[in-house]
Amino acid sequence: MPNATPEITLAARNLSRRFGSRQVIHNVSLELRRGEVLGLLGHNGAGKTTTLQMLTGCLLPDSAEKNGCSIEICGIDLLRRPTLAKAHIGYLPETPPLYRELSVNDYLTFAARLRGMKPGAAAEALIQTRQRCGLEAVGRKIIGTLSKGYQQRVGIAQAIIHRPAVIVLDEPTVGLDPTQIRDIRTLIRELGDSSSVILSTHLLGEVQSVCDRVEIMQHGRLIYGDTSAHMQQYGGISGFIISLRNPPPLSELEGIAGISSVEPLSATQFRVLHAPDINPSAALLALAAQRSWQLEQLTPLQATLEEVFAQITHAGITAAEKNATGETP
Repeated sequence: MPNATPEITLAARNLSRRFGSRQVIHNVSLELRRGEVLGLLGHNGAGKTTTLQMLTGCLLPDSAEKNGCSIEICGIDLLRRPTLAKAHIGYLPETPPLYRELSVNDYLTFAARLRGMKPGAAAEALIQTRQRCGLEAVGRKIIGTLSKGYQQRVGIAQAIIHRPAVIVLDEPTVGLDPTQIRDIRTLIRELGDSSSVILSTHLLGEVQSVCDRVEIMQHGRLIYGDTSAHMQQYGGISGFIISLRNPPPLSELEGIAGISSVEPLSATQFRVLHAPDINPSAALLALAAQRSWQLEQLTPLQATLEEVFAQITHAGITAAEKNATGETP
């Protein structure tokens, strides 16, 4: 049987939301593709949770008809046909919606029946979901007695038990220890093999570990979107780190064509910067061999995700300030 899930599983256009006199979301548009893990990245208070609440139908956007706002889940209009569209969504809010007095089995069965699954299908889905989320050993335990990590697994399990095409996770690893974080990230990556996943986070390690694509949100606006790999190359630094067992005077390194600066990191290690369009590494290698500098290391510089995120958000603030004063960004 062919896969009936469309290529675009979630499409949102011009989402805006105001709380009182304060507008917190400004014309946000995004898409989610089948089999993709999309990270919605931003500082706390950037508007991520409000956006996810709108995408899952838990919060209505403002003046949908006036602003041309729309949300489609697997081609179904969420605003006009919410029940049908929500059948294709699994949602884990920032605070998991758990009944702490129930056992894991009873709670997940309840979640499956709420999704309209018949008893036989719910029982089968319970077995598969417990296995998928690593909950086989705790099925009969009361949720309130479980660790934070296992409670988070139960929260994800209730979101996926009906096999939705779109899974929405809001800060899924907050408050977990490093081992629990690693386990949840592995699970999210596996979910992306069969469903589309969108997760909000302010943890940059999350992006690097599990996300195919990134959207960065700041002050209720999307200010950047690209693949995770391209994000790491944003505003890249042209240069490399070299180690020379028998280094020459600094002036000799600085005199190599294309090198713009040399910074000593130790007696034998240097940070070398060069123009983006000229790579002097070949010339340096040749000179090192010719003059017996004994090159031990040459490693290209790569900005960390923290540095990239800081660059992007700083650029977003600068652009917003210029817009506010009427200047051209």
